Amino acid sequence: MRLYAAPNQTGQPRFGVSVGSACGDAVQRNRLKRLGREVFRLHQHEIPAGYDYILIFTQKVPKTNTKGDLSNVNDEARSLQYQDIENRLLGMIEILRQKGRLQESEHV
Repeated sequence: MRLYAAPNQTGQPRFGVSVGSACGDAVQRNRLKRLGREVFRLHQHEIPAGYDYILIFTQKVPKTNTKGDLSNVNDEARSLQYQDIENRLLGMIEILRQKGRLQESEHV
């Protein structure tokens, strides 16, 4: 998972999510998107306003000897649960805060 944040002019947090095809079939990718959006929805009051957030789910694909042989692909993204995504997303936001990349908005 990666999180990007960029200032916006709305004074509100906005959220986008992207899931790479290596994370599974459409059902699994849509599940990750739903979980990511739900974490954001439930915690948006704790997240600094005035930023656009983009959460990207990726899965590193190991190099294989045979092209197209993805039998060794790590299933981490497929096995993520709500709590895992919540912990990682809030942790990444906290890291951005500590590095001074997110400022608390004065808008209420």
